[in-house]
Amino acid sequence: MGNSKLAARCHLPAETNGESLAHSENGILGSIHGQYIAAALGTLGRATRESADHHQVIVEAGHAGTVRLFIEKKCAQHGRYTHYFWSAYRAEALDPPQIDGYECLYISARIARVVS
Repeated sequence: MGNSKLAARCHLPAETNGESLAHSENGILGSIHGQYIAAALGTLGRATRESADHHQVIVEAGHAGTVRLFIEKKCAQHGRYTHYFWSAYRAEALDPPQIDGYECLYISARIARVVS
């Protein structure tokens, strides 16, 4: 009994060749450390019903370099209580750093918020 060493590869489609299936959906988000994502989410303030649904934040993410994080507002409900929170859903590496198509020559702080 038990799993065969070869069984792990039999569930993947043939065209993926072992690559991550979700890589195209969330970019390099899986390789960004949580401390950088938490710092970026902290720049947005508290999520409320009236706040915008989507934001983009540029952050210096250590080994990953300059990264643009795509953030959306999500809602959690339990009974009559509703809680809104921010969640990063995609990350893209910026090399050289760009903000909305314009090259960013200098990012003064470690985190620069992008108006969306």
